[in-house]
Amino acid sequence: MSERGFWPITVCLVVLTGCASLVGPTSDDPSVLLQWAEEDMSRKNEPARAEDHIRKALEISAKRMDRPGLAEAHRQYGLFFRSHAVNVAAEHYREEGFLDTTVRFEDRYAKAIEHFNASRDLFETLGRYDALASVYVSLAKTYDLTNRQNEACQAFNKSLESFARYKMMNQKLDEHRSEEIARYIDYVDAMKTQSGCPDATVPIISPPPPPASSPPPSRPAPAASAAP
Repeated sequence: MSERGFWPITVCLVVLTGCASLVGPTSDDPSVLLQWAEEDMSRKNEPARAEDHIRKALEISAKRMDRPGLAEAHRQYGLFFRSHAVNVAAEHYREEGFLDTTVRFEDRYAKAIEHFNASRDLFETLGRYDALASVYVSLAKTYDLTNRQNEACQAFNKSLESFARYKMMNQKLDEHRSEEIARYIDYVDAMKTQSGCPDATVPIISPPPPPASSPPPSRPAPAASAAP
């Protein structure tokens, strides 16, 4: 091969390699995609890539009829729209918009609530009261941001109720886990006080009936490390 013919091929390879690096990592595992999304939001400050990962996780989970995965993907999408990374990129999102073209920057909290509600409904059907407690906290915080105090307080109470149910269904928790639950209750009570809620009591409830659904799959819904 002549030198003249060699260089165009070399340039093409370099260009193709560079383009591939811009695409970023890919996976067909929703839990992996959601983990990447959480990292993009909380540590890498790349919200656009986070939204791409979340949308792919939603699509894959829906096709597979994976309800735990779908519930977690909706929860993460809600956290995305309420995230600091999105707020910092306000100018970009006002001008360019989100990958979900139905959402304007000014409507992001309403969209977050929509996704949290979708996640709540799925986790409730699955009887996942631990995850449900986290989703209710996310709802409460978002209601508080939009000056909907009554709904925020109700969501905080629902979070405590869900966690109480989770505790009742797991009577053999070890001492460390019990201490973790106590800290969680204190955490929610502190947020209720900060939001101006009139009460800070833990609901006393009866054990719930088993969920009217098929037994949960062996793979639990992935739990993101992002705060609710």
